[in-house]
Amino acid sequence: MRQLPDFTTRKGNKMKIYKIKRIEEADYGCEERPEGYVPKVTVYLEDVAGAQKIIKMEDALLYKRNLDEGDEAVLAQDGTLYAPGQMDE
Repeated sequence: MRQLPDFTTRKGNKMKIYKIKRIEEADYGCEERPEGYVPKVTVYLEDVAGAQKIIKMEDALLYKRNLDEGDEAVLAQDGTLYAPGQMDE
């Protein structure tokens, strides 16, 4: 398995790179979503050491940032994912 390197921003901040292992959409069955609800997904991440992390993130942000299962991503301080090189904190 290829080792995922740390990502260093232009400002010199080191960030851990994760692999997106799985993305799950919320299941509401036949219930309606509350008014003003922003759809979120559960994202399962894994780092090079095999440590796993689970986060919730707006589905629209994943789509906007072009992130999908199997992609590499950086977890920003705001708790959302970016592709390496998309952010510069």
